[in-house]
Amino acid sequence: MNKQPQITEKTRQKFVEVFCELYSQKPIEKISVQEIANKSGYNRSTFYQYFTDIYELLDAVETDLLNDMKKDLANKELSMHTVQDTLYCLDKREHLSLAP
Repeated sequence: MNKQPQITEKTRQKFVEVFCELYSQKPIEKISVQEIANKSGYNRSTFYQYFTDIYELLDAVETDLLNDMKKDLANKELSMHTVQDTLYCLDKREHLSLAP
């Protein structure tokens, strides 16, 4: 899987994007691995090379989001605008609209 890191990351990111799109439209219980794979343009077996199930994918999305926010906030001075800065970080990641 790590033979071509750029392709590997591109594939992983495609699964994340498709999942986020689907998750913004319906509850996680209604999303299948097959649906994610089909919309991503990959086989189910490729999905399983990256994630064990949809819940692991959700965990990865949440972890990525939190890590990105930490990085963005670390570059700002702590101020009275911390909540506003946090919301700005979330807004920059519009494809990660996680509200079901």
